[in-house]
Parts: sequence; structure tokens; C-alpha cells
Amino acid sequence: MPSEAKRLDSETLTDDSFHECILFSLGGELYGTPLLSVREVIKLGETKPVPYMVQHFKGVINLRGQIVSVIDLRVKFGLAPTPGKNNMILIVETAEGLLGAIIDDLVSVEKIPKADIAPATGLETKVPLEFFSGIGKLEDRLVNLIDLAGCLSSEDLRLVKSNQVKKEDKV
Repeated sequence: MPSEAKRLDSETLTDDSFHECILFSLGGELYGTPLLSVREVIKLGETKPVPYMVQHFKGVINLRGQIVSVIDLRVKFGLAPTPGKNNMILIVETAEGLLGAIIDDLVSVEKIPKADIAPATGLETKVPLEFFSGIGKLEDRLVNLIDLAGCLSSEDLRLVKSNQVKKEDKV
């Protein structure tokens, strides 16, 4: 993680006047997702493809003995792919379990004052509005705030599970 990343202590995590988030880049844009939903960040390695999956589902990885599904956020959000970049995977805790999200790069861990977050109402975005928390102002940058755990857990896991059932039915 970059050296400019802020250290978060127990006092920071309980302060309700800030939105603690992990900032990451995707398609040249800056995104943030709640810090507490991210379990870890790993380098993108080889993913095992799974047949009959939707385009944004890249496969599964073995994370210390646990199989984790991996979604490519660029494809999910309708952005052009960038092969050869130093991509990373955010491992996110969802209600259904762990899920990986491929990002371009990890930027930092930041606290954004809640007073500096504009609501998402009336915005046109490729991110479904129900997962878009708003736009955060952080010094001279604007941050697209999304609930990555919610964005990835509902439809994506349903598709993964339904395709696994279809595959089992064919055997």
C-alpha cells in the first residue's frame, strides 16, 4: 500500500463523522468502498475459468484453501479491458461469503468527512444506483463511492450458483 495511506486506529473506526474507505482505480477513475467490507488485497494471479458463466465472471481462485469467485469490475461496469496492467483483487466479505473483485490498482485508505459526500441522486452512471453511495470530495479529487460488497453479492452470486446447478444437472 502506498506510504501516503492513512493509518486507521480504533478511535478512527468508531468516528461517525467520517466514511472510512479503500480507494482504488478502475478505468482511470477513482472509486472508494467501505474499509470494513474489504478483507484483504492480493495481486492478481491465475484464475480458474468456470464454463457457462457471464462475461464479467472471470473464474475462481484458491485463497488459502477457500475457493473464491472473482469478478472483473471493468467488464461489470462496461469499461474497456486493460490487459497487462498490475491488476489486484479486492477480497470482499459479502452476506454470501468471500468474493474477489479485480481492480486496476490500490490507491490508499482514506477517511472522507460525511459532510463532503454528495448523494447519488440524479446521476447517470454505469454502476447500478442502488450500490452507488455518492461522490466524495477528498482534497482536490472526487471519489465515486460504491458498496462493492453489495454490488457483487446479489446478482453475481445468484448467477454463479444457478450456473453451478445447471452444470451439475448436465452431469
